[in-house]
Amino acid sequence: MIKDFQLVLLVGAGGGLGMAIRLGIEQWFSSTHFPIGTLFANVSGCFLIAIFASLFDHTGLRLFLTTGMCGGLTTMSTFSAGVTSLMKVSMITAVFYVTISVAGGFLAVIIGDSLGDKINNQRKVQG
Repeated sequence: MIKDFQLVLLVGAGGGLGMAIRLGIEQWFSSTHFPIGTLFANVSGCFLIAIFASLFDHTGLRLFLTTGMCGGLTTMSTFSAGVTSLMKVSMITAVFYVTISVAGGFLAVIIGDSLGDKINNQRKVQG
């Protein structure tokens, strides 16, 4: 029971870190009308979660980084709200945003997973 509670705290701490990073990203890109901050947070979160999942076994560190930090960094609700806002202005822009978000996320996962595998293979060769 204590170990489970420690994992909850670990994931919560990672989530807080991810949310703080996302807030910084959103503030950095706040001057645009296109939700570039959400796009950047989601695609970079996809990239990072793939690397972390490849590099770390099922440990507390992996949970902190993937479920916690990357879960706090990425955001489906903000993405959906951004799509809805864009639809009110331009359906073409909204479709473009959805397309680059989904395609960018998948591409980021593929690249991150490949990079994580390469790092793991180098570790095996070195040690």
